[in-house]
Amino acid sequence: MSFRHVAIGAAAAVILFAILDSILFAAMGTDARPIYNGLARVSMLAIVAAAAGLAASRFGWWSEYVGRAWTLFFAAYAVLTIGEVLKRFVTGASLASEICVVAANIALVGAYIMTARSFHAAGLDFGASRARTVLASLVSFAIALALCYDSISSAWASLVSGNLAPGPLISPIADVVTFALVAPLLLTAFALRGGQQFWMFALLTTGTIGWMVNQGSGTIVRIAGGSSEAIRAGRMTGFAMACFFIALTQWLAADRAVRGAHANV
Repeated sequence: MSFRHVAIGAAAAVILFAILDSILFAAMGTDARPIYNGLARVSMLAIVAAAAGLAASRFGWWSEYVGRAWTLFFAAYAVLTIGEVLKRFVTGASLASEICVVAANIALVGAYIMTARSFHAAGLDFGASRARTVLASLVSFAIALALCYDSISSAWASLVSGNLAPGPLISPIADVVTFALVAPLLLTAFALRGGQQFWMFALLTTGTIGWMVNQGSGTIVRIAGGSSEAIRAGRMTGFAMACFFIALTQWLAADRAVRGAHANV
C-alpha cells in the first residue's frame, strides 16, 4: 500500500469518526455525553502515546537525535492522556490536570523544534530560501493566531480575573508555536516529495492542523453563526484528525526504523 493510500485512508477514518460521533452524541442522554466525550478523547490520546512510544523505542529513545524527538512526543501524549483522565474522571484533580497540560505542551514544543531541525542535525540542507521560510512561518503563525484567538483571549481574561488556570492559555499558545515550526519543516520536506520523508512530515503537519481545528472551532463557528453543538463537533473532528494523523506518522517512523534495521542485517 502506498503512502498516498495510507493518507487517504486516514482522512476517510477521520470523516467516518466525525459522522459516527455526531450520530452517537445526538442519541445519548445528557448524563452519558460527558462520559462518552472523556472516553473518546482519552482513547485517542492513548493511541498516539503508544505509537510515539513505539517509534521512540525503534530509534533508541534518547540515544539518537530522532529518537529524542519521538521520546518527547511520547512523554507529551502520555502526560496528556493522564491529564485528560484526571480532568474527566477524577474529582478535585483540576490542579494536577493543569500541570499535565503545561508539561505536555512544553514537551510538544521541544519535540517539534527537534523534528524541524532534524535535517540540519543530519547535515542536510534541502530547504527553501531563508526568505521563503520566514514568509511561510509568518503566514502560518498569523493563521494559527487567528484560529486560536478566542481560546487565548478567553483564557487570558480568566487568568487576569484571578482564576489561576494556565493550562487553557498555554495550550493554544503552544499550538500557535508548533504550527509556525511545522511550516518551514514542510517546505524542507516538500523538496523530498515522492519519498517517505515527505509523507511523514506531511502527515505530521496535517495532524498539527487538526489541533488548530480543535482550538479554532469556537472562532470559526462563531463567525459562521453556528451552534454550540457545531463547536463541539468541530473540536472533536479536529481532535480526531490530530490524533489519527500524528499516530500514523509515528507508526510510519517506527516501520521505517525496522525496515532500515533489516536492510543493515
